[in-house]
Amino acid sequence: MKKSKNSLMSSKELYEKFKPTTIEEVYEIVKNNTKSLIQSIPEEEMKKHLGYDRYEHENRIKNNYRNGSYKKSVKSSFGNVELEIPRDRNSEFEPHIIPKYQYDISKIESQIINLYSKGVSTRDISDTLHEIYGVDVDRSFVSRVTDKIMPQIVEWQNRPLERTYAMIFIDGNRFKVKEENGFVEKVGLYCYGLFNWRL
Repeated sequence: MKKSKNSLMSSKELYEKFKPTTIEEVYEIVKNNTKSLIQSIPEEEMKKHLGYDRYEHENRIKNNYRNGSYKKSVKSSFGNVELEIPRDRNSEFEPHIIPKYQYDISKIESQIINLYSKGVSTRDISDTLHEIYGVDVDRSFVSRVTDKIMPQIVEWQNRPLERTYAMIFIDGNRFKVKEENGFVEKVGLYCYGLFNWRL
């Protein structure tokens, strides 16, 4: 299967490309590898705002269109990430999921993916985001984001693993999940394997 430009890389591909020698370097690689997932959120919001995708010209509204982007540094689960927030010509676009003056997105980024992976409907995800963060997100937007992100995650999760690893690093993040009796706290575990370790 041919990988798209924004496809997640396997741990082997990450190691062969970057050859990390410290845990700090591993964190940096993982952070950069997940940037495309976070970046898709404001891109989808702009698509909804204008009514057409980035390279669609047939449905373009003549009095408003994309006008580049500006850089914004936000705090994610993997540290600081620099995003490119799209702009429109009329300066009417206002990001809702990652608002203009919000710089900590560590909880927001995990909510959509975690809720969706638990089988929560797009309607419940919309309601949950509104309840927690006070933002209105329609179901079609949540569906577009998950449709864009989940195939990359599934492809990455189903990649073949190596028989042996020189070192395994395990960490976890706590997040709240909505269940029948309300929200409960759960832990998502992350496991990174290195093929070679040089001191």
